[in-house]
Amino acid sequence: MRKIALMILVVLLMAVPTLGSVQAQGGDPAVITGEYLKSQQLENGSWENDLNATAQAIISLSALGEDTSAALAWMESEVVALISAEEPPSVDTAATILIAVAETGGDVTTFAEGQLLATFTETLMQSRGEDITELCFGLVALPALGQEFPSTAIMGLGMLQNEDGGYGTPEEQPTGETDATEEPAGDVVSSSTVEETAICAQVLAAAGETDALAKALEYLKANQKEDGGWAFSFADTGTADPFATAIVIQTLLAAGEDLANWGNPENTLFGFINFETGEVTFGDGSIPVANIMSTALAVQVFRGVVWADLGAGLPTSDGGETSDGGDTAAAEEGPALDPNWAVVAGGFGMAELDTADDFLVTVVDPFNGDELFGVQIINWTAEYTYTPFLIEQFMTADVLLWLADHEPDFWTNLSDVAIGLLPADVLAQLPEDVQARAGN
Repeated sequence: MRKIALMILVVLLMAVPTLGSVQAQGGDPAVITGEYLKSQQLENGSWENDLNATAQAIISLSALGEDTSAALAWMESEVVALISAEEPPSVDTAATILIAVAETGGDVTTFAEGQLLATFTETLMQSRGEDITELCFGLVALPALGQEFPSTAIMGLGMLQNEDGGYGTPEEQPTGETDATEEPAGDVVSSSTVEETAICAQVLAAAGETDALAKALEYLKANQKEDGGWAFSFADTGTADPFATAIVIQTLLAAGEDLANWGNPENTLFGFINFETGEVTFGDGSIPVANIMSTALAVQVFRGVVWADLGAGLPTSDGGETSDGGDTAAAEEGPALDPNWAVVAGGFGMAELDTADDFLVTVVDPFNGDELFGVQIINWTAEYTYTPFLIEQFMTADVLLWLADHEPDFWTNLSDVAIGLLPADVLAQLPEDVQARAGN
């Protein structure tokens, strides 16, 4: 988790010059695209009355700390209705819904009266790879549900990999001549696609299947477009689309890949953002659901969300919680932080950064390997080229005062750069000697 999170910080902070234009538009691209998602939510709580789009939007807005209760309520009522009509969601749709429920802290065992989880589990266990999308989406959801990968499923996934390293749902390829009244005879062949390979590769990464993962990455590398992104097979015009590009970037992060070795495809994703509206359009923009999905996936990339890694922090069998290795120094919870601080949390591999006490951990500088603690994390944020906006817009006096009470020499060690970025109303609440340093 720490390695993935450090890479995300590089994704967000090292995208030059594109990120510079993002900053000029008001800061965090995840917030910009998230605002568009919020503006497109229908009165009934859904996005386009579509379960997949709504589930992806919930995952994205949850990562931004937004309220998703109305969307969850709509989604649950729709699922109950479908199951009652004996038309349950497909495995891949069910997986996305369950990930969304788990990501918001909901109980998947009681969601939709527990019927969705039961149907999903039963159908997934019966899968033999007839539909690769369903199989891999089903498997990628298991960590978020607190479940381990079945060894037989992972073994089967290795056997389903094509010679080119990719994955694709088997299709029947007609061969030879047949009578006009007969079904064409043929061999079953597999046609690899970027979308199916990317999802399956996330599973391989999470399961530690390094050999199969390496082959899958080779396939993705071979299918990268000249503009740095990827395209869905059904809509491949020779250039990248944001939907496929975002999914592949998630996969690269899951695999611990250095995005620089892939030509920094995050820059391509940035290029799809309409900074006036926050929308990320798919193709010509004529399909609203595709635009919602593309925007939601972009938010997830900018916030470091990886589907196969959403099990981090879930309760373990002994009643404890999994950990990212942080060494929290204070059990007392401090004042709340704005959700925008999640950028720093993701970059440094912190379990969370939503209250002041979360600064009291030791993290590693992704650029030089130095250890940082408490006020040093704030100084780093203030002094690095692309993060001062967090100090200017999202640092409050109560957070600073709380930290000063819990960290020795906090005011002495707080950098002049950080102090100089503080708004006047925040500065006025701090000790006079700190205010005096702001004028130097």
